[in-house]
Amino acid sequence: MEIAIRLTASTEPGDVLESLYEMLGRAAASRPRHFLQALLQENQGRSCLGVNFLGERFVDDFKAQKAEIARRKSKLRDVKAPHLKDIRDLCLKTLG
Repeated sequence: MEIAIRLTASTEPGDVLESLYEMLGRAAASRPRHFLQALLQENQGRSCLGVNFLGERFVDDFKAQKAEIARRKSKLRDVKAPHLKDIRDLCLKTLG
């Protein structure tokens, strides 16, 4: 995950960058603590890369989009580590 975050800084817009963001977005729900730790380590918590990027499978499926955003929010809220609070809150704000 850390490598994916580093790669976003040097990857040109297009399919590869979108794939990186999609992977990071999935990680926000599947491995939320690791996701937040990686963001804190690799970009000092300046942004919440990919957290709201859903990918092609959610295009035009608004019910699925809403459900996935809710799932990511729920998983991120479960992370209670004090040192991750600021980046967690930034990610939750990014998700709306």
